[in-house]
Amino acid sequence: MINKINENQILARGIYCVYNGNMYRYLSDTCSKDVVYLVSYNRKDLSNGFYCDKSEEYMVKNGFRCKKKVLKSAISKVYRIQTYVTYKNIKFLYDGFVDPNNYVKIVTDACWYNLKEDQRFVEHLKEIGFQSEMEERNYCRYFKFVPAFELEFFEERTELDISEL
Repeated sequence: MINKINENQILARGIYCVYNGNMYRYLSDTCSKDVVYLVSYNRKDLSNGFYCDKSEEYMVKNGFRCKKKVLKSAISKVYRIQTYVTYKNIKFLYDGFVDPNNYVKIVTDACWYNLKEDQRFVEHLKEIGFQSEMEERNYCRYFKFVPAFELEFFEERTELDISEL
């Protein structure tokens, strides 16, 4: 399912769980096969049994977060969420990074093996200001910081089986 994201939504990527009617990020360092950690970025969840394991200094620098151990059986749904953006009519991955000036990092993997179409795409990326992030044999990842107002954001959710956690 792909949905357009409105300006008030939090941009998400990764695995998220619905617990008590709210969506929380799944933390991969699980406690046991029956218990998982969920992460909230909302201070109000401190009153719902979530706790902070980071210093205030850390949270000022990196943003607030708290976590809670929950039984897998208390989770009603699990989703893998990926956010995409369109820029100049091309679909790119949202890289989970927004700088203080509201620029968003967008990326694309341009795998090419001397195919003319791929080489043309790479040249087009360079023409519109993308830079190479990593170059190895037959692989290159390109990125660009773009003002958020120039992008349209879309979210793709794939429902997962709780047993996959």
